[in-house]
Amino acid sequence: MPKFQYKALTGADIRIIRLRANVSPAAAIECTLIHAPLEGPNPASYEALSYVWGDATVRAQSIQLNGFPFQVTENLHAALRALRLPDGDRELWIDALCINQMANSEKSREVLRMLDIYRGARRVLVWLGEEAPSTGLAMSHLAELKSRRDGTAATPGILGRASRWLEFTYGLGSAWAKELFDLLVVQHPSHTVTVMWMSVLLYYWAWGNGVLSWAAYLYTLNHARKSAVHLALVVSAAWYAAWEKQVGASDVDAPSEEAIAALTEIFRRPWFTRIWVIQEVAAAREAVVVCGTHQTPWQTLRDGCRQMADRVVRWRRSRYQDTGFQRAHYVASSLDPDGTDLGTPALASRNLLYLLCQFHISDATVPHDKVYALLGLADEIQRPTQTAPVFTPDYSLPLDVAYARAARFLIDASDSFRVLGTCLGERRVEHLPSWVPDWSTATWKFPEGSRVFRFFDDDEEHHESEVGEKNAARHIVQYSDDGRTITVSGFRIGVLEGEPAVSETLDTDSERLFGRIFTIILYPLAEIIGLRVTWWFIGRLVDKMAPQDRRAEWMEVWGICKEYFTQGRPGRTPIYQLPLSYTAAEPELFRAASVLHTFNLAYDRGVRSIPAAQCSTRSLTARAGDVMWLVHGADMALILRPDGKRWTVVGPANYGPEHVLWKRCVKWHRQGRVSLQRLEIG
Repeated sequence: MPKFQYKALTGADIRIIRLRANVSPAAAIECTLIHAPLEGPNPASYEALSYVWGDATVRAQSIQLNGFPFQVTENLHAALRALRLPDGDRELWIDALCINQMANSEKSREVLRMLDIYRGARRVLVWLGEEAPSTGLAMSHLAELKSRRDGTAATPGILGRASRWLEFTYGLGSAWAKELFDLLVVQHPSHTVTVMWMSVLLYYWAWGNGVLSWAAYLYTLNHARKSAVHLALVVSAAWYAAWEKQVGASDVDAPSEEAIAALTEIFRRPWFTRIWVIQEVAAAREAVVVCGTHQTPWQTLRDGCRQMADRVVRWRRSRYQDTGFQRAHYVASSLDPDGTDLGTPALASRNLLYLLCQFHISDATVPHDKVYALLGLADEIQRPTQTAPVFTPDYSLPLDVAYARAARFLIDASDSFRVLGTCLGERRVEHLPSWVPDWSTATWKFPEGSRVFRFFDDDEEHHESEVGEKNAARHIVQYSDDGRTITVSGFRIGVLEGEPAVSETLDTDSERLFGRIFTIILYPLAEIIGLRVTWWFIGRLVDKMAPQDRRAEWMEVWGICKEYFTQGRPGRTPIYQLPLSYTAAEPELFRAASVLHTFNLAYDRGVRSIPAAQCSTRSLTARAGDVMWLVHGADMALILRPDGKRWTVVGPANYGPEHVLWKRCVKWHRQGRVSLQRLEIG
């Protein structure tokens, strides 16, 4: 039987699928593949499909493509059947059909044009799969959540916000009073009696005299702690219940069991875990979410997820917690965090390392796509400088070579070793050098550093953005001929000793409580008195408390702390933030990278004047005998392990103000106290 043969693409042409009209539901799916220009005076008019391939090796369904049988996956077959129009043809761009998947050279070339292809589409169709009985309920509930968000956002001016605040405060106060009465009088009258006696005895102790006054004093002293605890429990329990009632005051905030089940069915679909969707939705002029016969605008999904995230973060016991919406919210908020229109993605940063770390948890059918699927969004690819290195996808390369090329590109493009801070967690790819991150795993990557360790003629602090051109010509690395070993320079700080203390930093109840207190109390306070006034006041305290001979050092440490604190102020989101609502839903993706192992650090001879310290790391493979280094060009301390004449990267080190230590080492190096060493990392 003859098979379909692709014709080579020429110039700026792309292939378009013309999906024939739906003659009858049982009719075979017929498509015609045509060539059309992507750009020019008469560009192609089409819709682009964003969907999940599934297992590409299992193609159980057949369609007619230019009159020839063509095998497709179950999910694509269902999408084509659902997208057929009853009264006319429909022109679509679908990667599995419009790109010759058997030609690696064409795949590598078309990958770099994917952003332009999705940007050129009239709209992007997000295919979630075939509908379930509860799909209609889920879509209507998302629309209801969006309408609530729109209604809240539509309240105008200061008077409107004040009115909402007074209404909320009155409702909260009324609910609290009712809960307090119920707890004090109905459920726990003993607490009420305790508080009453406490008040009476305190009065007699303060204003009475003689034996009765002393008796009241002794009784109060004996029972003060118990009474205070009882009172605190009653008040806090009443506040807890009142807050939950007020936050969940409407029907939307207290969804039914059926609505929760319907949302769970939608958000557990694999589309939300796929890495290619990031680029496909980010480039869309307009996006529509399609599930069987149901459709809803992308904005409805985005705003509905934001409403659910508000409930989950505001209070832990929200019923939306278990729906699995967090993946969808993570994608939507990353693409347009400020609610901007699609087609103009407002990612906080567009460098490739940020994208790799931000969307590293997403899945890819082909492991190469963990890197290649994000190239279209990266500034280094889309807006390269004249001196920037060139990086092109190549599916013919072994996976370890492809990842090594990506790591080398990240080093050369940024003239830094920021990428080394992501070398932790499980490593599945064989023959992968230790300085190359394994992007095929689902372990979260935490590039936490800020400034890069540099040498300067003075001791002033410089940010990378201020000295990019100055450092562009600095050769901080040398590569071996086979590209598997790098030679760098750095200061050896000390050796890890003893058994590590293990602690989890992953989204605990106490962190949630502190986060709520910080959001409710400290953020408004900072807005009222001003951030600059706060920093000035604390800076004055540090200056007054510091010993005369160490004042400069204290102020230097305070400057670094202020920089860290400032990253979390209102209106500024840290670039590598771990969303609270996301980790609460799927902690297994983050737990391995959120466990800290803290070792004692034995300083080397030249740096022993520093007080004894500890060194923490999120690497699960760190052990006693590993060495902490400050590498020139890195942005955080690194833990390396000796391996003969070479070293291997174990992971990043959480040391604290390592930039202060770097400046000290530079000073000591000039004094001949410590040496800058060359080391090979394989």
